[in-house]
Amino acid sequence: MYGYTINHDIAMRSEFPRSTSGQSSLDVLFIDDSINLCRAMELWLTSSGYSALTATTAAEAEGIAILRHPRVIITDIGLPDGSGYELRRKLLETGGMDATHFIALSGSRGKTASRQAIESGFETFIAKPPDFNELAAVLRERLPGSRPDSGARPSLK
Repeated sequence: MYGYTINHDIAMRSEFPRSTSGQSSLDVLFIDDSINLCRAMELWLTSSGYSALTATTAAEAEGIAILRHPRVIITDIGLPDGSGYELRRKLLETGGMDATHFIALSGSRGKTASRQAIESGFETFIAKPPDFNELAAVLRERLPGSRPDSGARPSLK
């Protein structure tokens, strides 16, 4: 099993300001160890009308999530310092994440990976590279009342 500890210094950095009104209705936290995928998702989320937050490690994601309480967290299952399963569990244990929607992301395809994610408590499983039309539909479903644009489709190459 993977393990990590919270780095509170990361959580306190000024570029991740604490949400003053609780959850932002459009905050989406995307976590993947690929910087290029994080950049592409940040571009797509921002151009689609969401407030994009990104992290490349579980510890960084935990710090951001504790401060911002995003409405949606999309996390890769395999992270360099932990698993998406462990990250989800830790965030729920910290409190304040009851209204957060968790989406699993993985390079593993097939029914086994999807079933394992759903059985572990994720609401949705998306295989990498993510299909932007599928992701847009999932976000619209998870954030009713928000009507972000379809946004640009960045290249993941």
